[in-house]
Formats: sequence, C-alpha cells, structure tokens
Amino acid sequence: MKRPVVWVLVVVSVFALAACARSSLQVQWEAALDLANAEADVAALDALAASAPRQVDAAQARLDAARTLRDGGRLAAAAKRFMAIGDEASRIADRARGRYELARLAEDTGRETQAVSLYRSLVLTYPRLMPGERALQHLLRLARAAGPEAVGAHLRWTRGVFPRLAETSLGDNLIFQAAEVAAERFARTQKAADWDLAVLLFQRVAREYPRGALWDDAHWELSWLYHDRQLYDAEINEIETIRLRREAVSFFGQDEHPYFYVGQRRLARLSLVHLHDPIRARDAWRSYAATWTRSIYRDDAWFFAGCAALLAGDEAGARADFAAIVEHRPESRFIRRTEAALADPTGPHCMPPKEHR
Repeated sequence: MKRPVVWVLVVVSVFALAACARSSLQVQWEAALDLANAEADVAALDALAASAPRQVDAAQARLDAARTLRDGGRLAAAAKRFMAIGDEASRIADRARGRYELARLAEDTGRETQAVSLYRSLVLTYPRLMPGERALQHLLRLARAAGPEAVGAHLRWTRGVFPRLAETSLGDNLIFQAAEVAAERFARTQKAADWDLAVLLFQRVAREYPRGALWDDAHWELSWLYHDRQLYDAEINEIETIRLRREAVSFFGQDEHPYFYVGQRRLARLSLVHLHDPIRARDAWRSYAATWTRSIYRDDAWFFAGCAALLAGDEAGARADFAAIVEHRPESRFIRRTEAALADPTGPHCMPPKEHR
C-alpha cells in the first residue's frame, strides 16, 4: 500500500534535483529576461536571444521581443518578427507559436481574411499542438460572429479536411464543433432533424475517440439532449458512463471534474422528480455527501436525502440525514427547514433546484 507514496516521493525528489541542477548561468539569463520584459527593451531581448543557454530560451526571447514591438504599436515590425519565427525557428513548437501570434495580430488589426487563412494553416500544419487547437476554436468563433452562412462555410471546410486530420489530436474537435452547432440549432428550432444530427455527432465523438479529451464532454452534451426530450433513462446512462471513468484530474490531490459531482446531483434530482424513485434519490444524495466531503453542497445533499427518505417511508433515516447537517454544518440554512420537511415532504421546501447546463 505504500508504493504510491514512494513513487510520489521519487517524483518530487527528481523535480527538486532538477531545480538544484540549474546552472547559475541559466538563473542569471532568466533574471535578465524578466528585467528586459519589464523594461520593454527590445534590444536587450535580442541580445538575450543571441546568448541564450538553450534553444527554447532563445525562442522565448525572440517571441518576447516581437510581442514587445506589438504592444508598443510597432505592428509591421512585430509581424515581420512573428513571421520569421514561424519560418526559421529550429523547434516545431516555436514555429507554431510564431505563426499563431501572427494570426492573432492579423485578427486584432482587422485583417480577418488573412487571419482565417493563417488559422486554417495552423490547423492543418500543427494539429497536434496547442496553436492548432486554438486556431480551430478561433475559426468557429469568427464564423459565429459573422452569422449562419459563415458557420456553414466553416463546417464545410472542417468536413473537407477531416480525413487528413482524423487520426490527430484535432479529429474529435472537428466532429465536436459540428455537434455543438447542431445542438445550438436544435435549441433554437426544436426540430427533430437538428436533435438527431447533434445526437449522432456527439455519439460519434464518444465512440470513435474513447481516449480523446472530448469524450466526457460528448457524453455530457448527450445527457442534456436526452433531458430535452424527457428521455431520462438515457440521460442517466450518459451521466453514469462519465462517472464510471471518474479519476483525479490533477497530478497531486483529488481535484474532481465538475461532471462527476454535478452529475451526481443531477442523478439524484432525476430519480426523485422525474422517475419518482425516492429510494434511488436518497442513496444518490447520501453518496454525494459521503464522496465530496468538502463540497459546499454537502448540507444540501443531506437535506434532500432526508426528504427522499421521508417519501420512501424511512423517517428514522431522514432524521439521521438531518442530524448530519446539525453535526457537520451547524450554520446551514437547511436546519430550519427540517421541521417543515418532516411535516410535509411533498412540499416545495423539499424540491431540489435544477442544475444549469
């Protein structure tokens, strides 16, 4: 049982040794970079790029110099610098950053056609790097701002490049964007065809990219689409599918994705309000209180668990849930509602709030 702790200690030790191993030259160079940036000194940044101890440091200094020119209003000079980095940097990641900055500059200066062209190039050239992903997001944002025809044109473009990018990190993003647009259209039109298309596309993301970053988002969006059609069993299945893959999302500690704990609250409310299953709802809220012990909604969970227990004919269990609020959250607003709940568990005081999308 101690092996995970030992592993963590080893990792921490490696990080500590790496920090200690940084040369005095590296430390001095980084301090000089911070000073040059603080003073917006392009000449100093250029000199630091020439004397950088590593390629990554040289690229950072060159990017900082170009950004300083941009921030100082010297846009043509900044664009020239970004272009040079995009064309000449030795590392692919630095070339991608240079071209991304050039695209952002083009958009910021009103050259939207040029920006779209540059963003598309980033998507096609760097689909596995962050600048490519961000470029795809910017393309949809610009299309939405321009209107439905532009959105349609953007999706036709993404459909055309999908075969080339399907096996990259952007494959699921391309389908997901189309699914988002279909879901938004359904929200406006309430047409069955739009709902069908959104469901089909989100299902495709979940099915074809089970290890992708958008897998849980796809299931989450599906759950809301099923909710819109009052397909509550299907909605619950999607939420449960996400919860089965529950895992820590931070390197240390137990930071949880909102889909896990919000999903648990949704399951509880669905069970009570829509499926009329107070026992299932009671168990779901009790599980929430037991699992997320630091949640600000823990007293909510005990209270609604008590309401559900009363509806299930379990007064002793309900009183135990209410007692947990007094013990753990003596300042809770729910304490003064427990007598009303005991008197009438069907009243509005026992109606859990809706979760927002």
